Parts: sequence; C-alpha cells; structure tokens
Amino acid sequence: MHSFGELRLFTRLDRMRVAALLVARAPLAQAGVRNGVRLIESGGKALARFLPGSALSLLSVALTAGIIWLVQSSLNTPNLSLIYLVTVLLAAALWGLWPGLLAAVSSVVLFEFFAFPGGHNSLPFSGLQDWVTLGVFVGAAGVTDHLATRARLRTEEANRRQEEIGALYDLSTSIISNAAVETILPTTAQKVAELFAVRTCSIMLANARNELEVRAVYPADLGESDDLARPQEVVTGWVYRHGTPVALNGHDSGFLRTIAGMAAPESGASSSLLLPQRAIYAPLTMNNRPVGVMFVGDKLSGEGFSQDDLRALAAFANHAAMALERARLLREAMDAGALRQLDELKSALLSAVSHDLKTPLASIKASVTSLLQPDMEWDASTQREFLEEINEETDRLTRLVSNILDMSRIDAGVLDPQRDWYDLGEVVETVLDRLSNLTRQHRIRVEIEDGLPFAPFDYVQIDQVLTNLLENAVKYSPSRSEILIRVGVGERTLTVSVQDQGSGIPEADVTRIFDKFYRVAKHRSRLISGTGMGLAICRGIVEAHGGRIWVENLPGAGACFSFTLPLDDRAPAPSRGTRRLSTLQRITFGA
Repeated sequence: MHSFGELRLFTRLDRMRVAALLVARAPLAQAGVRNGVRLIESGGKALARFLPGSALSLLSVALTAGIIWLVQSSLNTPNLSLIYLVTVLLAAALWGLWPGLLAAVSSVVLFEFFAFPGGHNSLPFSGLQDWVTLGVFVGAAGVTDHLATRARLRTEEANRRQEEIGALYDLSTSIISNAAVETILPTTAQKVAELFAVRTCSIMLANARNELEVRAVYPADLGESDDLARPQEVVTGWVYRHGTPVALNGHDSGFLRTIAGMAAPESGASSSLLLPQRAIYAPLTMNNRPVGVMFVGDKLSGEGFSQDDLRALAAFANHAAMALERARLLREAMDAGALRQLDELKSALLSAVSHDLKTPLASIKASVTSLLQPDMEWDASTQREFLEEINEETDRLTRLVSNILDMSRIDAGVLDPQRDWYDLGEVVETVLDRLSNLTRQHRIRVEIEDGLPFAPFDYVQIDQVLTNLLENAVKYSPSRSEILIRVGVGERTLTVSVQDQGSGIPEADVTRIFDKFYRVAKHRSRLISGTGMGLAICRGIVEAHGGRIWVENLPGAGACFSFTLPLDDRAPAPSRGTRRLSTLQRITFGA
C-alpha cells in the first residue's frame, strides 16, 4: 500500500514523463499532421483531375450518340460500334484510364439503345454480345491509356532531362565566371532549389576537424523552427561517411532506424529523434574523397522524390564538387604564383641591393683605410679627394635607402604628395646642380618653353623623378654623348622628357620597364649596377600626382623617357628673371 503522499509523487512523475515524451515527439506529431494534410491534398488533386476528365468523356460519348442518331439510317451496326470505339480511344488517350472506362461503359449502353431500338426488350448487358462489346471497349481503353501514359512519361522525361541540361549549363556558366567558393555555393544552392522546385537547399562542407558546416542556404531567411526543412545531423553524417545519396519520402522509418542504430554508438542518436522528411541528401566528392553534403527538402508540390530526382541531384552535387575543386586549384595556383613572384622579387632585391651596397661601402672603406694609415702622409688635395669620394658614395647609399623606403610606401599606397605651386624649371636646375659630378662626362642640353606656368606638385618627389631619369640616362649612354632635357606645355599638362643617345629599350621590355625590380636582360649581362627600383618609383610618384609616364625608342639610337603633370587654372603667374636656365637656352656641362 502506498500513502497519499507517495501517490501524489508518482502522479507528478507520470505527468513529467508524459510532458517530456510530448516535447520529444512534437516534431513527429507535426510531421504526421503535415503528411496527413499532404495525403488529403493529393487525394483532392486526384479527384480534381478525375472529375473534369470524366465529364468530358461523357460529353464526348453524348456528342457521338447524337451524330450516330443522325446518320444511323445510312450505316450498319458494326460501323456504329466502331464510331463509339474511336470515342473511347480518344477519351482514354486524352483524359486517362478511368474516364476511358467510363466512356466504354456509357458507349455500350448507348450503342445498345441506338443499334436495337425495338429489337431488345431486355436491359443492357443482359446478353453475351453486350459483355463482349464492353470487354473490347475496356481493353481498347486500357491499351490506349497505357500507350498514352508511356508516351507522356517519355515526353516528361525528355523535358526533365532538357531542364537538367539547361540548369547544368547555367550552373557551369555561373561557376566559370565566379571562382570564389563564397560565390559558387550560394549560386549552386539557388539553382538547385529552383530546378527541383523545393522549399530549401543547403550545402555543407567539412572543416579542418572533419566536421560538416553549413556554407550556403537557399533561401537565406529560412525559419529557425522549420525542422523538416533542415538537414538532420545523423542522416547527413551517414551520407558523408558512406558517400551514398539518400532520398527520404516521409515513410522510410526502417531506413532511419538503421541509420540511427549505426550512429547511436558514436553520437548517442535515437530513432525517435529522426524526422520523417521528404528530402534528398547527396554527397560532394572530390577524387573519391567526400568533402561535403548537399541537401534539398520538401517539394513545393507536396510530392515525394523519385529516383530520377536522386540521380539528377547527384549530378548537381558532382558538378558542385568539381567547381569547388576548380576553385581550390585556382586558389593554390594563385598562391603559388604569388609566392613565386615574391621569391623572384626578393631574389632580385637582394641581388641588386647587395651589389649596390657592396660597391659604395668598398669605396668608403678604401678611402677611410687610406686616410687612417699611420705611415702615410697625404697632402691636402689627396685628402680632399678621399673625402669627396666618401661623400659621393654616402649620397649613393642614401639614395638607395630612400628608394627602398619610397618603394615600400608606394606598395602600401601611402605615398601622399605634398603639393604646392612650384616652377618646374627650378627643379631641373636643382637636379643638374646636385648631379654635376655625375654628368661631367656628358653633354647636357636643356630646352624649357617660354612662359612656363606654375604647377601643383611635391617638390621633393618630382626632384626624385628627374634625378632617377637623369641617372638612368647617364648610366646607359656612352661618355661624351648628349642628354636632352625638355620641358614644355601641353593641353592642361606640363610634359618633361629626358632623351639619351644610348642603345635604347628592346621592344619586348618596353611594357615592363616600369615594373619594380625589372631590368633589361642586356643590361644585366653587362653587369651595369642597378636595383630596378628607380623607374618603378618614378611611375608611382607620377601616377600619384595624376600624370602618366612612358618611354619611346628614338630613330637611330637612344630612348626618350617622358612624364606629364596636370596643370591648374588657379596657378599663380610665373615670376620672370628668377630662373638661370632661360627659354630654349642650350647649356652644355662637361666636355
């Protein structure tokens, strides 16, 4: 015997157990209600298809009877039965088996009435002849319906295949134009959902821990509480591990229990937690290795998924897997190309910088060592030569370091010109004065157009552009040759050109001459020192000012490097008489 308190405790426990069971089986109850609604809807659709066909078949038989009543005096009895047979065949072919059978029965009744209006005193189907006629009509209706159904199914299959091919083509086109996984997956999910007319499509990929993660969902605003439209973890894991597609139509309880039983030791899954979905799970495989799962759920029509749907979705899954593989290969190729380019740039930089560092450091070391020798007495002029050489090589090192810093600023996109109004002719004069020792073995000619307007630019940066161009002209042209510097006014621009009489630029190198660390092959073979940064820095500075820079080979020999700087209507008037380099004045430095 239990006390009253114990009975109350047992009652509370039972209520809690029932509540937990209801909560656990709530999704199943929802699924059962939905399946019942789907059955009712499918029955209503079948009835909706049957009633119009039956009405039309009866109307056809009635029209046939009317025609026979008009012409029966001219036709014999067998011919009348053939007319009814044609009506039965048409009804079965156009509206299906049951309307065809209804037309067969009604045709036999009317045939007996019109064929023997006074000869039969008995009811229809009272004799063997009536049953034979009915059997012939019913058999003809069944055969016609079978043939028409086969033809209709073949036509639907052909149309479905055509839609699949068109969808695969559209998917291939979109994949080719989009190489990023972030774009491929949503596009694929949308295409699949539209083709199969389903409520949702999800694509899951395995992460580094071999766990599936949802990477794309269509539509993106799928309700959180719609469990039947979401992939089930146990089924998804089974498909991913076995690489086998699965189609569920809401009644695969044995299959679901099998999956749950296989997964239970690993994940503690229970078959009671599996929902009777209408869905397809298809694996994504690359090189016979699973990488993910594609899920489609719940057709909009309420119908189940067929084996043709399963085959078509498997084809889409394979296509999506190939797209992912292509994206991976492209990403690896881009990464490899970037690493290779970075390695080439690093090698070029180390080679050039090490050479350009070694040469001035060796000169500085030699000069300093000579000056520090205790047993040598150098006169004042020799000591000055040593000091001038140290000064020149130090300036050379300073320019090298400055180029490296400028290149890093250009690559980082932080090269910000500090513009002000300047006279470009004064920049030319400053550069020539500073490089007078470097250009002493060349004839320098300067042509500056009269009335040159002021322009907005960064004085230090444009000074560096002219310095780099003039150093290149001196380096790659023979001694005692002429170098022409020309400054003129174009259409809302200033144009500066530096022209030498060297060997020119090979046509194959013209388009790459401004790339960083790029040097012409014949110059590398002649072991002319250089880092390949000067022209790249010139392009970065000029483009930061809104201008452009280019190179042209001159007829005969030599190259002409030119760049432009934009003018501004707000420019102040030029101050005449302050420039030592006058208009079109020809100035020669050195021999």
